[in-house]
Amino acid sequence: MIRNYYTLLKLVAEFQQFAGYRIVECFTQEKQTIMFALYKGEEVRHLQFSASTDSCTLSIRDRYARAKKNTVDLFPEIINRKIISFELIPNERIIKIRL
Repeated sequence: MIRNYYTLLKLVAEFQQFAGYRIVECFTQEKQTIMFALYKGEEVRHLQFSASTDSCTLSIRDRYARAKKNTVDLFPEIINRKIISFELIPNERIIKIRL
């Protein structure tokens, strides 16, 4: 897990590039992994969060092929919502996505 506050602060700054993108898909097809497909104009980017005990990661992917089987849609209430910002909650190690 990423525990360093300043690393998380840097990640939040990096993810600000996604302000204005819409979440078009939110799904999982691997254990302990969630994928957000983000859309703006003609561009589709993917934000991947993996919460495995060995290595917790948060990464940006330009391309990602969703499997035809063994996938589950998650959080239907956030689909087509626009991302306003990413924030690091003060004195915590929690990243908040404002929609």
